[in-house]
Amino acid sequence: MQIKSTIFISQEKNFKFYRLQGDEFAILADNFLKELFILQVKKIIENIKEKFSIQDKELLVSCSSGISFEDKEHLLSSANMALSSARNKNSDFLLYNESKSLNKIYEENMYWAKKLSNAIKNNDIIAFYQPIVNNSNLAYEKYECLVRMRDGEKIISPFFFLEVAKKTRQYFAITKAVIKQAFEKFQNRDTEFSINLSINDILEPDITEFIFMMMQQHNIGSKIVFEIVESEYITNFEEVIRFIEEVKKYECKIAIDDFGTGYSNFEYLIKLKADYLKIDGSLIKNIHNDENARLVVSTIVDFSKKLGMKTVAEFVENDAIFAITKKLGIEYSQGYYFCAPREDL
Repeated sequence: MQIKSTIFISQEKNFKFYRLQGDEFAILADNFLKELFILQVKKIIENIKEKFSIQDKELLVSCSSGISFEDKEHLLSSANMALSSARNKNSDFLLYNESKSLNKIYEENMYWAKKLSNAIKNNDIIAFYQPIVNNSNLAYEKYECLVRMRDGEKIISPFFFLEVAKKTRQYFAITKAVIKQAFEKFQNRDTEFSINLSINDILEPDITEFIFMMMQQHNIGSKIVFEIVESEYITNFEEVIRFIEEVKKYECKIAIDDFGTGYSNFEYLIKLKADYLKIDGSLIKNIHNDENARLVVSTIVDFSKKLGMKTVAEFVENDAIFAITKKLGIEYSQGYYFCAPREDL
């Protein structure tokens, strides 16, 4: 058993204890000497590491802690970053200290964590839209909503900040921002649009409550496709299936994203009863040069048709790839061959 603890400090009074999620807890200490607080944390860790007995059975418990004395705006994100580094180093605790620059990755993570925090506060998390094209008539029938960060005149790819967002507990704020903008964008458009949801999004009550609230307000469920990303990591199928059943009451559709790489399990496709299957771009982009990739994609397409799912080819970058996707019977294509993601439709 392991307990993960995020310890962070501000300059007001009292000690406050929070449960963040699962086995993650946080202590907010105000008007407390730094040195004394660090000693207290070490004592807590030592006490936790002592053996516990429950019904004559001994349990070994471990704890990792991240500590920060940063300003309140970056307090939680820096404490989470310290916790992540402590766990990676198999350390009991780690004190965040920007001047010491624990390592280059740590510096970069904190840089993006602060940028992300400011972007969320200033409404600079924005949605871009990439068309999904009907292969039979080349019509732009659907759009996928993709997150970007505005930084002055620059538009920043999620490659730079999405993983940091997950580590610093800012990820759900990004999900909400994209959902809100997407609903508003397509409220009066006769077009389907898809929103990416991670398994963590689906299992987070705050996100699902926000989704249902937005669907009740806008009444556009029949236009919405929820794309489930990282579906190979589903462990709680009951919760995910319950979510799918609930959104389908609003006439929403379900897509499985990035299928075909990693641990791609055909069995969970049957369980999830998806409407669309998006074939991973790493397979599609080599389909015109790699016979094995073509065979895998062909198998996925045949299986999808038997389950009544329509297929979408991601990363369609040129005419050669597009010609093969059509030949294999894939219904939709998405990629720079047609259009890059853009802010305006």
